[in-house]
Amino acid sequence: MKKSLILILTCQLFLLTVGSQLNAQEAIQQSIAKPGELNTQVTIEDETMLKGLTNRAAFDLPKYKHWFDSTYQAYDLNTKMLAEIQSVSPNIRFEIYLGTWCSDSRREVPALYKVMDQLSISKDQIYQVCVDRSKVVPESLMTLKGLEFVPTIVVYENNQEVGRIVEFPNETIEKDLVMMLLK
Repeated sequence: MKKSLILILTCQLFLLTVGSQLNAQEAIQQSIAKPGELNTQVTIEDETMLKGLTNRAAFDLPKYKHWFDSTYQAYDLNTKMLAEIQSVSPNIRFEIYLGTWCSDSRREVPALYKVMDQLSISKDQIYQVCVDRSKVVPESLMTLKGLEFVPTIVVYENNQEVGRIVEFPNETIEKDLVMMLLK
């Protein structure tokens, strides 16, 4: 309670000092998920979600574990398709923008992790940011401009963007990756 009051007062003072257009509630929410912090949960309008820089460990938190694990287990991999891109997997990098509140993210991100696991994608090849419903990401975390839909999965090969999966794949994650990486 005491920390919350101090945080509120600090944010209000900041708003008055710099003449920001943000209301106090927005300033409080932005101050919770600071760049560099990992797997931060925020509550906005009585809804708890992840916001900011995250990694796979975030899906072990009780609020997210059930849907992540059940979708991951249920996803049926196309190992034949994956075999086609196995040779380029060391050169692949993923940027994932998702909302833990979003049904498309809840469906596609666990499936993507299962694909990445099969390809032996390391945690260093994955950059993941969670957004709230407004899809506003601090500039320090955002590498792509104009995020409109989640999930947005940006695929890089040799540090060059080769394609995106936005909301859902055109075919399957595996087929879309083959199309991006072997064109």
